[in-house]
Amino acid sequence: MQPPSVHKSLWFVCLSIGSMGVVAAFAQQSTPSNAVNGGTIRLRIQAGPPLFHARNESVQKELRIDEETRRKLNELYASWGEQYGQIQAEQGKVSGLPEAERQAKNNELNKRRGELDFVTTKKFYSLLTEEQIVRFHGTFLQVHGIRALLRTDVGRWLEISEKQLKQLGDLETAYRRGTAELMNVTDSQENGRRHRELLEERERKGLEVLTEEQRKKLADAKGAPFEFKHNP
Repeated sequence: MQPPSVHKSLWFVCLSIGSMGVVAAFAQQSTPSNAVNGGTIRLRIQAGPPLFHARNESVQKELRIDEETRRKLNELYASWGEQYGQIQAEQGKVSGLPEAERQAKNNELNKRRGELDFVTTKKFYSLLTEEQIVRFHGTFLQVHGIRALLRTDVGRWLEISEKQLKQLGDLETAYRRGTAELMNVTDSQENGRRHRELLEERERKGLEVLTEEQRKKLADAKGAPFEFKHNP
């Protein structure tokens, strides 16, 4: 379950160029390599999604996470949530400041977000073995599908072009528009059927955006299929 203080803004965190540089430097220097057929991928804990994914029971079962590691993951999640919530609370008070103070405060908060990403990501990967890291990325890519390709870290790994990124973004927008329209469909079976159609269409068209080489690299990184179940 997501911390209440961060629920509404998990996917919309803006990092400054400076903080992105810190995270990029960490990804290159402070984490072990995770080679997948000649490429490397390392998800950042920016805004939380990889950390939420790692706490899922079916994912932990697939990774064979032991009790001690599970406890440490929960502690890391709680620590991240508390710090992230504090930053977001301060962000909510910025709009009323004079322009110069507002800019300075935004820069400070962006820096703190970058540092939080850096530290949390480093701690997260230190809890897993290399084998678990590879499988973790595979399960993440499977569950998030084409949406994962819109992430900066995944896009850089897969060498997504600006044109491809625009096409993928348009598909995601169309998917969200379609799911919003389903709010008016009260029949649960019909709603579920149409939602599955929207999801399948997004995934099919998304793969068509990729080159053959990119599709192969993505499929190899996903690895064997696994059964994902949402936490109770």
